[in-house]
Amino acid sequence: MAEREKVVIVIDGLQVEAQLMRAYERLKEDTRFRVTFQKGLYRPEYWLEIMPSKASKAVAINELKKSGIAAKSFLLGMR
Repeated sequence: MAEREKVVIVIDGLQVEAQLMRAYERLKEDTRFRVTFQKGLYRPEYWLEIMPSKASKAVAINELKKSGIAAKSFLLGMR
């Protein structure tokens, strides 16, 4: 597998929504990342998802296939 960048983000429990919004506003225009900020569908908390811009389900499945880890259970419904 190719060398990957590692990003660690730690956010304290106080003022989480405001902190997540600030992080989202700073990262949303950065083409290195795909960033999603939204309120949970079934819970009141907000969440921020940050991933490399090239990340996708297809890329993940191909990486699993190449590594030999992929099992049929990972690929169900992905035809």
